[in-house]
Amino acid sequence: MIKKYIEGEEFLFLGEQRKLMFGNYKSIHILNNFLFFPQFLKFRVQKELKVWYLQQSLQHIKKRVEYYAYRMNVNYGSVSVVDTKSRWGACTHDNRLQFNWRLIMVPPAVLDSVVVHELAHTMVKNHSQNFWIQVRKVMPGYSAHRAWINHHQDELVI
Repeated sequence: MIKKYIEGEEFLFLGEQRKLMFGNYKSIHILNNFLFFPQFLKFRVQKELKVWYLQQSLQHIKKRVEYYAYRMNVNYGSVSVVDTKSRWGACTHDNRLQFNWRLIMVPPAVLDSVVVHELAHTMVKNHSQNFWIQVRKVMPGYSAHRAWINHHQDELVI
């Protein structure tokens, strides 16, 4: 899917399509079903949108990690967002968490399932039966969320 960055074009944000609108705005922001973009930055719209999406992704994912880490009673190191093509998340040996910034485009429940998956790796470093038990304790619908990503991953573009 190739974007044209024109007025009215739709961009995914938290699972919903938002129409790109240019105008006399001070910053990029979302309100209702619109993605408002400053006219004065239009000449570099793709670059600015990606930076904004990265920032939104990090802020949102950090909040979700905090929420689920408390709920799962686990500790983690740092949280970062990365630009990868095939991985949605990773947990290092010392529990640093990395997430694909494109997760800000998926529905909230799908994003949460990736967060839970990586936090479960702070307890179990493999995909054994014990690992999946930990994931499903918190996210019983995990399989459907994983299927959503597999089905829609080509739509997650800026």
